[in-house]
Amino acid sequence: MTPEFDTLFPEGIPDSCARALTDFLYRLALVCEQRYEHELRRDSDKRYRETMDPDQPWRRKTDPPI
Repeated sequence: MTPEFDTLFPEGIPDSCARALTDFLYRLALVCEQRYEHELRRDSDKRYRETMDPDQPWRRKTDPPI
């Protein structure tokens, strides 16, 4: 684990606490994805358009030539 997370996620917590924390974080991520679904989709589409080759949409602009 990275040093900046060591204080947030200490070692040796009880199993039930680890489960509760993990459940909370998964639920938080799910709610975040649901709440910002349109923004996330828009960003994903933008990134795709920036990297895809319009002449060969199955390839990325960064792919080496065949």
